[in-house]
Amino acid sequence: MPRYTLHRSPGLAAVAGVPEELRRDARVRPIGELPQMLLIETSPEVADEWASKMEGWKLSMEQRAKVPDPRPKLKHIGR
Repeated sequence: MPRYTLHRSPGLAAVAGVPEELRRDARVRPIGELPQMLLIETSPEVADEWASKMEGWKLSMEQRAKVPDPRPKLKHIGR
């Protein structure tokens, strides 16, 4: 199931925190929460529905990035 971030729009008046109804919605699985951001797992339709209900919040699909391996690669010297 896709993951989405809901985050407060910068420059807008702070709206009350995350609605309790979102936490109780069986179609939404909260993954992580910060004061200005919420990571959820749900269907695209449900994510859009909640984004339209939460004034002052924006919805975007989770962006993942691979972290490079910091260990140097050793060259194999054949005989």
